[in-house]
Amino acid sequence: MKVKYDWIHVVQGAETKDITFPLIDSGFFKDWTLLQIEGEEPVVHEEVDPKAKGAAAGKKPPVDPKKAASKLEEITDNRARTISYEKDFAVEGSGSLEVSQDIAVKFSETILTMQIFDTDRESSEETLVDTVKIDLSCLLFQEGPLNMSWRFDKLKPMALNYLNFTVKADQPLLSDYFRKKLNPLQINLVSIKDIPFKTEPKYKPIYATLEFIDGTSFTSFEQPQQPHCRFLHRHVFLVGQHDPVHFKELLATTPVRVILHDCDEYVSEDADHNFSVGVASFTLRDFLRPFCRELKLRSDVFPKKRLEADHT
Repeated sequence: MKVKYDWIHVVQGAETKDITFPLIDSGFFKDWTLLQIEGEEPVVHEEVDPKAKGAAAGKKPPVDPKKAASKLEEITDNRARTISYEKDFAVEGSGSLEVSQDIAVKFSETILTMQIFDTDRESSEETLVDTVKIDLSCLLFQEGPLNMSWRFDKLKPMALNYLNFTVKADQPLLSDYFRKKLNPLQINLVSIKDIPFKTEPKYKPIYATLEFIDGTSFTSFEQPQQPHCRFLHRHVFLVGQHDPVHFKELLATTPVRVILHDCDEYVSEDADHNFSVGVASFTLRDFLRPFCRELKLRSDVFPKKRLEADHT
């Protein structure tokens, strides 16, 4: 198996159109750094200076075939065991990333996609077996050094117990200047409970869409049909791009709506996709008060008809 993911690539001095997210192949798990085999002591790796590590990235120490063969012969227990690997991509980067306003906007709109492939040993043909997604906009909200991790432990491939993805940086993505100019506002869609969940296979997984006051939106990742869903989905809006007077008016008059999709069905592409949903509404008006920097809000979810009558 192998994992591929898309990460930002910036041409120095480029405009927004030259900022891309090419797909990066992480290689086979067997070529990653071995951390531990279940039932054995953790593998100790010496700390290496990043510069020296980068210089030696292309050099691999020779492997003694006799030792490798004897290691395989020692394995007499053929039960399934958990083997932990990791891979650090810092040495393969092209130096530091200077986040401009265009790059910040790209991060606010980007969903990182990790694809898990299974490779046929004979034909070397790769088959996509699962896809997981990460909202990268939350990286813009951190004020100190970055150290954020995501854990996926309910993957389709039975051979994978879990997959951890970590982003680290010595400094925050946004400098003090761009933080004041772009004014990142983070919304954390925590959870929804007491959902009348469905057990029939015709219903799709549950997800929610948050509609922000400026007309933009984001969609949470899918959860299995269940009575309580913990989304814990963070998304950042760069509100500094708006006209301050107009944005204050939106805060005072326009609610934030969360649309709960728990009744969507698997239908053909030609069929009508207008299913019943639940709607929760929130107001961010308290942000207009001086010194208000954080709100913890809760709302009931009301059923919405498929066709809403317009009484304006």
